[in-house]
Amino acid sequence: MRPDPSFLERLRATCSDSGRIEVVTAVHAEADASELARLGLVGHSLETAADGWRSAGLDLAVEPLDPGHEYQTTWWRKIRQREGRVASRLIATW
Repeated sequence: MRPDPSFLERLRATCSDSGRIEVVTAVHAEADASELARLGLVGHSLETAADGWRSAGLDLAVEPLDPGHEYQTTWWRKIRQREGRVASRLIATW
C-alpha cells in the first residue's frame, strides 16, 4: 500500500478527465506483521497510504466497509472471521 507518486501520476494520466479508482483492503497491523515486514511496509497504515495518494493530486475518500460488503471474495470469506479485521475502501477521483 505504499504509494508511488510517479506511478499514481502516470496512472491518472492514462485515464479520462473524470476517473475513479477503488482499492479495497483489510490489512491488520498485528496479524499481517510478517508480511508487512517482508514487503518493507512496517509502520505504514491506511492513513499514510491515503496521504500518499492525495500527494499525487488525487481526491481521496476512505470508508470502512460492512462485513457483508459487495466484495465477497474467497479471500474475504477466509479472513473476515479474524477478530479486528476491518475492510476499508479507498476511492480516488480526479
